[in-house]
Amino acid sequence: MNLLLLIVSSLFANSEYPVDILPDAPGYVYQQLQQDFTKDDSPVIKQAILAGNKNLNWLKYMNETRAADDQIALTKPGELTSYPIESPSIYNEKIIGDRYNAILAEIPAVMREIIFGNAPMTREPGLELSEYIVWAKKVDRVYQSANRWRLLLPNIDYYEMNSFRDVRGYYMLGKVENLSDKLNHFSDLDTETQALYKKHLAGMCSNASQAASTCNRQLRDAISRNIVNSFYQTYLPYSKKLWDSFFKIVPSRRDINWTSANPDVAVVPVRNTTPEIEEFLRVNIEDEWKWNDWHLRLNFTRNAAIHVEFQPNVTPHVSNSNTIVMDKNTPLTEWDVMWTIRHEFGHTLGFKDCYVEFYDAEAEAMVNYQLDVTNMMCSRAGTMQEAHYLEMKSVYLK
Repeated sequence: MNLLLLIVSSLFANSEYPVDILPDAPGYVYQQLQQDFTKDDSPVIKQAILAGNKNLNWLKYMNETRAADDQIALTKPGELTSYPIESPSIYNEKIIGDRYNAILAEIPAVMREIIFGNAPMTREPGLELSEYIVWAKKVDRVYQSANRWRLLLPNIDYYEMNSFRDVRGYYMLGKVENLSDKLNHFSDLDTETQALYKKHLAGMCSNASQAASTCNRQLRDAISRNIVNSFYQTYLPYSKKLWDSFFKIVPSRRDINWTSANPDVAVVPVRNTTPEIEEFLRVNIEDEWKWNDWHLRLNFTRNAAIHVEFQPNVTPHVSNSNTIVMDKNTPLTEWDVMWTIRHEFGHTLGFKDCYVEFYDAEAEAMVNYQLDVTNMMCSRAGTMQEAHYLEMKSVYLK
């Protein structure tokens, strides 16, 4: 086994990404992180970011004079962009540039003049609101990719090593009917299917922290000896363990009170704060973290380990399993903020983000996807699942 891969796999198993932002994060999340441009920034990335900033600033300008119940929003429940494992987000400088140029050529003139030109911002979109939202979302998605590329680029070697976490091979082959029979008769498969299966099998070998050259050599040998199914069975446990690790509680807490005497309630202590914030936490967290007759209840106390801090211009995150850091400048009433506190609280319980991101050296592009877009720890489109309840029960019920 490659020693460097072993070291990196151990590192990733116990830490977050250098830039840990869910793939479906809206543009305003990146705007809070933005740094000054440097001479190293490519023109196309800079242009995409400048246009995206103008797009968001114009949206804010329009909303300043609109009633609270008439705000224009680019993110709404049920209308979110997700990146499922079957349709990953793939991006690099060229892809971003092509998308940017396509939008520039096709966007309605009234929006082009403001977002890409020097026309002054207006209080109204100047076209049908539904059409404005469609194009504003397109600009925002390119903005997200440009910012993400810029943020991740300094750690590109790190992300290239992270390709061992790509579990698409395990997932895709797991959906194939009569897989063992097909692998046992691999030579009878058509050329296209063989190529697809070889890619998936090599990916599963990489899940065991094997170097790509080693995996390719072993796979060629397995094909020549007609033992492809044995190759699959050898690496299946490694891939399954890696997949399952995305949904396990690590580390566990000791301050949750959940007993067989009262199995329908798990009490989690949270540090006292203001009445407004306590209500915000109680309404959102207790509403989300429940399953059938079971529910989680917050107990606000003076010395609880879990607490919330509000800081300006930060990406929400959890530090040391106890400190939930939220952005001070974003209203608590915004839907994305309400989703975020539900998601971040999951981290205090020990759940991880369940997405994969890596640099594909062959494609020369970043790749990311969410393992389950219905799972709230993977995606903004997700909610709490029975799997969360069962995992918590196995760890915390006494």
